[in-house]
Amino acid sequence: KYSNLSYNCFLWTVTFLFVLMNTQVFSGVKVDLIPLPNSIAYKNGHFKIAPETKLLAGSPATKQFAVLLNEWMQTAIGYTLPIVETVGRKDHYIAISLLAEDTTEKYRIAVKKTGIVLEGGPAGLVRGSSTLLQLLFHAGKTENKIPCLVIVDRPKFSYRGVHLDVCRHFMPKE
Repeated sequence: KYSNLSYNCFLWTVTFLFVLMNTQVFSGVKVDLIPLPNSIAYKNGHFKIAPETKLLAGSPATKQFAVLLNEWMQTAIGYTLPIVETVGRKDHYIAISLLAEDTTEKYRIAVKKTGIVLEGGPAGLVRGSSTLLQLLFHAGKTENKIPCLVIVDRPKFSYRGVHLDVCRHFMPKE
């Protein structure tokens, strides 16, 4: 009987360690993002968002998206950013780059000490802005500082699906 108890304790300990090793405590992830992107490469330094930070949109299509992103960002940082077409050498910025030929949902976010670049196709910009908003919410906890990093992400599959469980949802015969 005693050996059975020690065996159960051993199994629980191994299970606990396995779960702990698969969490972010040991994986080296510094920011929590859902879903976790395909690639996150951390760099040295951070980018601090301030009211002087400019939202760079060089074309009419990116300007429309910048207006929408600015509204979303206001919920994360508490203020809107000025939308501009060009920035100076010393300006801090968040640049939006639309890759019109790209129809996938892939995107790239590069955070440097002087600015953030968000690039992707139309669907990729939406996915990337979701990740950027998560970074901004995380930055709100650290005096609006985002760690310098490069995120590259794309969906694992080219389609989206929904599963409807017919056992729990009654369906007509037709």
